[in-house]
Amino acid sequence: MARKGSRYGSEAKGLAERGGGGAGAGGSGRLLPGTLELLVLSVVLGEPLHAYGIAQAIDEASANVLSVPEGSLFPCLERLHREGCVVRESRVVQGRRRVVYSITGTGRMRFERAHKAWLRVASAVDQVVQRYT
Repeated sequence: MARKGSRYGSEAKGLAERGGGGAGAGGSGRLLPGTLELLVLSVVLGEPLHAYGIAQAIDEASANVLSVPEGSLFPCLERLHREGCVVRESRVVQGRRRVVYSITGTGRMRFERAHKAWLRVASAVDQVVQRYT
């Protein structure tokens, strides 16, 4: 759960499962800190995209389960840019000028660390669930 004032507070509250249930424990709509960052980095690892394309990619890859509101995505992208994990470039995409985000070497290293951490957490959660169900 995101703590008030935590670095990941807004993004943890923003990424939610469709249908109102929420993606986190107890259907609260909250995710573990850094989850949105991991999702964004994984998408731009595949190809440079604009913010709307990133949100669409997450939506489509999750079979329409995860929805990323702009109010969560843009602060995450800004933070990743400020920390050197992504670069942004103005390009014309489908006839419109858009800011496109690409991953950097720093971003690749951050992705690797975050992905390993996510796999550990997901495995631990699964172990608990399997043990008691």
